[in-house]
Amino acid sequence: MSNELDFLVEDANSTDQETVRIGGTTYPFIQWISGDDKMDEESGIRYSGGFFAPKNSIDLTGVPGWTATYIKRNDKEGKPQKIEGFGSTKLMLAVINQRHRYEILVKGAAMPEVFSHNQFEQAEARAAVLRQVDNQVSAKKKSQFLIVIKGIEQPVMLTVRGAMAKSFSGQNGLIQFFDRNFMSVVAAELKKAGTNNLLPSRRFWMEIGIATDAKGNPMFTPFGPSGRQTNMVPPAIYLPNPVTPSHIRDAHVGVDNRTKFDKLYTESLEWSKAWDNTKPAAVNQQLATTGPVVDPETASALADM
Repeated sequence: MSNELDFLVEDANSTDQETVRIGGTTYPFIQWISGDDKMDEESGIRYSGGFFAPKNSIDLTGVPGWTATYIKRNDKEGKPQKIEGFGSTKLMLAVINQRHRYEILVKGAAMPEVFSHNQFEQAEARAAVLRQVDNQVSAKKKSQFLIVIKGIEQPVMLTVRGAMAKSFSGQNGLIQFFDRNFMSVVAAELKKAGTNNLLPSRRFWMEIGIATDAKGNPMFTPFGPSGRQTNMVPPAIYLPNPVTPSHIRDAHVGVDNRTKFDKLYTESLEWSKAWDNTKPAAVNQQLATTGPVVDPETASALADM
């Protein structure tokens, strides 16, 4: 790169890469906040957990179900910053597409080392080596979902990390729970109607929010290895039991959205496969003793892609 374009490197390194491109199109993004019992209730979403939409990504002023709030976190230089935005503890959404990878963030590094969803063993091996210097290093799952939120009716990207990523898309995650307990009923109803054709889950709204106890309070759950556990509020999916034909009818996204969501799915295929081509550094390849292995927590999440 010529010297007169050196400023572009700094510009690119300081830009949130999640906002750049998805299959040739830029979308606003939101994230899942895990909740923290060390915070007080006045801390809002930082205490209870839920969805957070940065104001510089999407303006949800006046949108039902969203409340103006903020979160505090450190920037890449470790300086505290206050991020204005909007929070919600429960959403009706349709999942259009998804992608997954593993990241290892080394203290002092500007960017994480990344591994695709089928490089689970390589990521674990690399993290084990790095833990000899810093015992806090781990390979963490990162999941992104292209979704449409009911009431906003535009595509946004939901980012989830670590244990919460597995809570969304692992073998026992919410997406798979929806497939087993709702989409299976849809398939059975279709078969009773005389067809073996199936429908994708993007045809239906699913209700996801924070896990709560019988009194409606955030339900904190320990996550992490023994001795280093953190109490967090995981996501929960709200489904009727049993699922009836009337529930299926009410959850359908409608004819107009059917066409729109199918188009979004097709347009996002390139984005959904982009992380599959991630190549580990040479040092990571040397650590692998077997071929790439798909993390079983991720395998079922990708089965329908």
